[in-house]
Amino acid sequence: MNCETIYPKETWNENETNERYDKSNPDSFIKQFGDDLTNRGLKFESNSQVLDLVKKHKKDLVPVVINYYEKAKLRKVTNEQHFFLQCLSLRGLRDVAPMLIRDFYDEQTDRLTRWYISDCLFTIRAEEYLSDYMKIVLNKSFGINRQMIVLLLGKIKDSEAIHVLISLLEDDDVQLHALIALGEYKNIELRPVFNRFLKSKKTEIRNVAKRALAKIDKIRE
Repeated sequence: MNCETIYPKETWNENETNERYDKSNPDSFIKQFGDDLTNRGLKFESNSQVLDLVKKHKKDLVPVVINYYEKAKLRKVTNEQHFFLQCLSLRGLRDVAPMLIRDFYDEQTDRLTRWYISDCLFTIRAEEYLSDYMKIVLNKSFGINRQMIVLLLGKIKDSEAIHVLISLLEDDDVQLHALIALGEYKNIELRPVFNRFLKSKKTEIRNVAKRALAKIDKIRE
């Protein structure tokens, strides 16, 4: 698990920290999951290696991960929820996207967990849920937790999302991410949009606009 959320980084040693966590949390779902892996004959020396095991044995292990994720959610053990969300952060794992979108909207979901969910959705990149992503990013109440979903719109590169991204350029919480996402399209018609930000007071905004224009110019050559 990501033990840095529990212990200071300067004192962090994965195996030692995991042992300390297991001792203080004997009912840990992460420990139970590890025992399940061991019973299946899968070997790992640290929890970070579990992520590779899930990737290698997706068909068998993803349903197990989802089961423990749901248990951690029910018990409201958020740091363990985050661990299982990391396990589900696999490109192409489309079947779990509806569950993640549902949990993103859930009023019981805390802000940090929403960030983990959005990061997971970004990695999975299930394009068929574009309309759901656009609804999320247009909901300003989600604040910065929309940032990874905004970037996801850039990776999907669906023209339907362009007008949404342009509207987000006035939203301080996601302005930078919307500009980055638009840059992914490499669309010459967006040149005026990027030109507009060349004189931004924010260095990072100016740099993103310059890079986007450079990509467009390269295509035109």
